[in-house]
Amino acid sequence: MTDFSIATEGWGDTRVDRDPDVACRTKLSLTVGGCNLTTNVSLWTRAVEDHVRLSVHPLAEWFIHSWWRLLWEPAPFSVRPTPEWRMAHEMAAAGGGYVWPAVCFASDGKAMRVSAKLFHDPDPQSVRYIEDLEDGCVDLAVFTAEVRRFLQEVADRVVDSGCESSLSEMWKQLQDEIADPEMSQWRRIEAELGFDPDDAPHREVDVAILVENRLGRATASEVIPAFGQHRRGNRMDRCREIIESPGLDGKPEGIDDERSSLESNDKPWKRAYQDAQRLRKRLADPEQPLDTGVLCELLGMDRARFESYEAPPRPPIGLAVAGDGGTYVFHPRKSLRFSGSRRYELARFIGDFALVGRGDGRSLASTDFRTVRQAYQRAFAAELLCPAEGLRAVTKGYRGEEAREVAAAHYDVSQQVAAHHLANTRWTSFRSGRRF
Repeated sequence: MTDFSIATEGWGDTRVDRDPDVACRTKLSLTVGGCNLTTNVSLWTRAVEDHVRLSVHPLAEWFIHSWWRLLWEPAPFSVRPTPEWRMAHEMAAAGGGYVWPAVCFASDGKAMRVSAKLFHDPDPQSVRYIEDLEDGCVDLAVFTAEVRRFLQEVADRVVDSGCESSLSEMWKQLQDEIADPEMSQWRRIEAELGFDPDDAPHREVDVAILVENRLGRATASEVIPAFGQHRRGNRMDRCREIIESPGLDGKPEGIDDERSSLESNDKPWKRAYQDAQRLRKRLADPEQPLDTGVLCELLGMDRARFESYEAPPRPPIGLAVAGDGGTYVFHPRKSLRFSGSRRYELARFIGDFALVGRGDGRSLASTDFRTVRQAYQRAFAAELLCPAEGLRAVTKGYRGEEAREVAAAHYDVSQQVAAHHLANTRWTSFRSGRRF
């Protein structure tokens, strides 16, 4: 985890008028760990400064408006974020006519991931930012505390200066919503569905609450955003149909459930590698392919039924709904045509069970988002199906596409899974490998 700071120095002169843009002008610096993302070169002075001079009033308004989506709307894993997602998560959307650093905030369920890119605009801007950040990791409690402190500071400035602004009322309303459990749940689900406050159809939120009651809050927060991506019809009705439809019965057995939950400072890929390797050692030769029957057996699922199961058209998630006595109803999403993809999905269910456990009976879900839970699943499944040591041995002497084809054929996984795992493990051990 890294430190996070939004610092101001000095305020504008309010004797000119009662414009909040003037009253809230200041020197702003934004730092994540040791990286100051507001370090810039001025177009006029050519000097390097560690702060930027602008009004923080539009930034405060943006934080208030985006609060719920920042905390509860995850980033997609494999597709470009929509313009609506970017407006709620990228600092440039604060607008106000200022040049903001290209900072993006995206929660992974445990921490706030912060990134910043450098853009070389052909048209000269008043400032040019010179610090980038690939992936900063800020504890959610630290992030929310600092943003709340900043919002209170700006709201106090608005009141003290007597300028004409509704910012303090907006901040008070947000605080009331955070303190109200029912309103907080409503706002969180709106955000998970991809809506700004008060924009979500009420019926969709109502159905989402029913889904949350059935799956549990943690799993519902993984599932609801997957349906929120689709803007046609009542998406949560589709989710409820999947939950209530017949699937594949199973009762997971033989998966180590002596575990602790992931903390915000844990590296999910590292924990996943360790857990998958430990399970592999109990099952078979640590470097050899796992038979599909073994995967089905771990989930207590009938192999013949699994291999003949046809998923409904384009479900956006894989889901296992928890029942009584440790049973589950599995709803895979992968097509019969792709054996490697189906095996990978089974392995992800095994990984999710290894992480979530059976103690509280929570349901399981695999999605295409960048949450800690999904990152753990992806790394666990890759290591379970095509272990790093075996992968290096199998692909020795091969490069590029040929290596991916050899690995995919040997371990019966998709070339995409083979390519990712090769990239993460070929030249390094799991202790220093890249995250999924």
